[in-house]
Amino acid sequence: MEEKNEKAKEVAKYQNENINKEINLKIRYDDIEQSLEEVDKQHSFVIYLLFNTENADLEPPEIIWL
Repeated sequence: MEEKNEKAKEVAKYQNENINKEINLKIRYDDIEQSLEEVDKQHSFVIYLLFNTENADLEPPEIIWL
């Protein structure tokens, strides 16, 4: 009986570790996704600056990095 309890504790510990790993991976994925969205917003803004300059037809616009 005591051996079954030990095995149950071991299984529960293993499952808990896996759940924690999944949670950590999800958090990291969300952070990466959010970072990519921020980069995309900045990239879109740079593209906006490139194509919406007053003298775009006269000379190439400068890229402004924020």
